[in-house]
Amino acid sequence: MEKKNHYCVIMAGGVGARFWPMSKTSRPKQFIDILGVGKTLIQLTFERFTQICPAENIFVVTNDIYKDLVLEQLPSLSENQVLCEPARRNTAPCVAYANYKIKELNPEALVVVAPSDHIILKEEEFVRNIQTALKAAKENGYTALIIADHGNADYAINDDGSPNTAHSLNPVPCILVSDKYSKINNGILADIAPTILTIMGLPVPKEMTGKVLVN
Repeated sequence: MEKKNHYCVIMAGGVGARFWPMSKTSRPKQFIDILGVGKTLIQLTFERFTQICPAENIFVVTNDIYKDLVLEQLPSLSENQVLCEPARRNTAPCVAYANYKIKELNPEALVVVAPSDHIILKEEEFVRNIQTALKAAKENGYTALIIADHGNADYAINDDGSPNTAHSLNPVPCILVSDKYSKINNGILADIAPTILTIMGLPVPKEMTGKVLVN
């Protein structure tokens, strides 16, 4: 399968707070050899994706304070392949930022986004499944909708102990890749289901009170 249009984005900006004390802000878990195999988690992730796309098509999104660590542990990367987020805003903005950068380079890009700290034990099966998904996306002109679909556990409870409902009631970042629809608006979680039904060409039940976000 042609790989020149295959790209990977590795998300490596987290501070690894849940793995403390092994993982610290100065060296989060993605930069540690947690498995004792002589390679860090980000190195294993990078090597895994070189089976799917050319090394020059792999981009790492991280924070400024980790840029030198990324380049030290992945010396085959150029500085242009390390995208430093202007601010840490979790997954959806990270994905959007990286995809905009890649689309400027190659409008035909098929992009896989992966965390830098996943442990994949059956790598051959993983690679085969990714390649199947990329092939199907190319051949069928898939529409891809990416949303922040669950609350961040770090912010589920307010300081006073009350539940944090902002994620359910505030706008949710949405990213749409489609030949049919030129724009998607941000909306709340209730808007996601009717939007997906519309993209699929299915009727929206009257019981759904959310808005359709695509134009």
